[in-house]
Amino acid sequence: MRSIYVEEGLRVSFPGRDEEFDEGVEMGIAVALMAAGQNFTVWLSADNIEQANELATRMDFHTVPLGACGETREVAFRRGLRRPIHLKLVAATNERRPTS
Repeated sequence: MRSIYVEEGLRVSFPGRDEEFDEGVEMGIAVALMAAGQNFTVWLSADNIEQANELATRMDFHTVPLGACGETREVAFRRGLRRPIHLKLVAATNERRPTS
């Protein structure tokens, strides 16, 4: 039996239920928070990460992995799709050149 993160300071468990049920509850919580349109952070089982990423993309969120503890992962969900960042490499030198 695993405890499921609901919010800071609140975890629930469902005795007699299997891991698939627990994962469904986790995803249900995440979907409800995304539907509310708010940024949030949750702990998810490692097995739920792929599905969470797919749902986040479809609901105009992106996920940011924050940490891990055993088989659970802390993930931040942020509103708005992540835009690609284009970087340009610029060579710089700190050498002084002789002046004439």
